[in-house]
Amino acid sequence: MNTPEKSFEHNGHSINMYRDPDPISSREWDNICVIHVAHKQYSFGDVNHGNHGSIDKEYRDALKRKDIVFPLFMYDHSAITVSLTPFQCDWDSGQVGIVVVPYRVLIKEFGDSILSGIEKKAREVAENEVKELDTFLTGEVYGYIIDEGTEHEEGFWGIHGEEECIDDIKDVMEHIDCMVT
Repeated sequence: MNTPEKSFEHNGHSINMYRDPDPISSREWDNICVIHVAHKQYSFGDVNHGNHGSIDKEYRDALKRKDIVFPLFMYDHSAITVSLTPFQCDWDSGQVGIVVVPYRVLIKEFGDSILSGIEKKAREVAENEVKELDTFLTGEVYGYIIDEGTEHEEGFWGIHGEEECIDDIKDVMEHIDCMVT
């Protein structure tokens, strides 16, 4: 095991946080959005296209279905990162695809009550899914091990984002406190 990113001590327990050595892409989870990518070197989308022409067709088809579509941007400079908003560097970044938020899935997941704010909800869902994908692409997937002072250790892996991992550790510490009292 590598050196921990962070270490915590709590009620006689050592908790060490690590980068996940074998992370799973969030695109393997149940997702609402469909991410389309057209790039010669990378294939991290749900649908990977050979060229931008096929993405243009998917864009038109999505609009016909009343789906909500956002551009997907990538910055590639020794590592890659993705976002729904453009990056400042014109040289190493640009639009790499689209994020389609299916209208029918939004209604199924959130009900008719979101119709008045459906675009806002679609953007929120797309931003969250792209952020999770970005944590995978940038290597920001973590796990932690709780050393209970015995041969037995507890661990959990596959947490996308450092803040999310720290929040999970805090929840576990609270649970440990409840068990002790």
